[in-house]
Amino acid sequence: MEDELTFKQELKKSFFSSEEKTANLKKVSYKQFKTTNNILTNIADQREFGEVRKRYKVHSFLEKILIKKIMNYVLFAFYRKEKLSIAVLHPVAQTELNYQKKMIMDYAKMLPEFKDIKEVAVFRYDKLYSFSKNYDKKAHDEFTSPFKKEQKDEVEPFFNERSYGIFENNIKDEKLHKQVEQIRELIRNS
Repeated sequence: MEDELTFKQELKKSFFSSEEKTANLKKVSYKQFKTTNNILTNIADQREFGEVRKRYKVHSFLEKILIKKIMNYVLFAFYRKEKLSIAVLHPVAQTELNYQKKMIMDYAKMLPEFKDIKEVAVFRYDKLYSFSKNYDKKAHDEFTSPFKKEQKDEVEPFFNERSYGIFENNIKDEKLHKQVEQIRELIRNS
């Protein structure tokens, strides 16, 4: 206890005086603060995050060779078994990348990570996003139906009916006349 008090007093003296610190004081080590970059680098260097490192390499490669407008539509990309797979959100980006496959392969072969590349596959991954033009409502409803309390078996029309069945039936053929009348009844009942 007394040793600790003397140590604190020695520290105070050395701090408030302009004299040089004495040799008998214990060295106080201050640890450096880690930056965000250091923390993320340490995390990425761990063995469990090998897939993150691989995807980062692919992403940085694509970022260097693709224009920003097309890169914004790239959802993710990965490289496995001599095949580079790129998932995009829009059909225009898919078409554009399909035209650029040879260029992507040529640049990829220049890098040691992708030197054995043999194929580039581009696919559209839009089932997950509702803002997509080709959003499949039926598939979404089938996926979420077990979580809903009520299930509807009715088939909803994909358009609004604008006709009320008011038209003239001037067809002379009896068979065709009956078919048109059946169509008129279907329209009135819907």
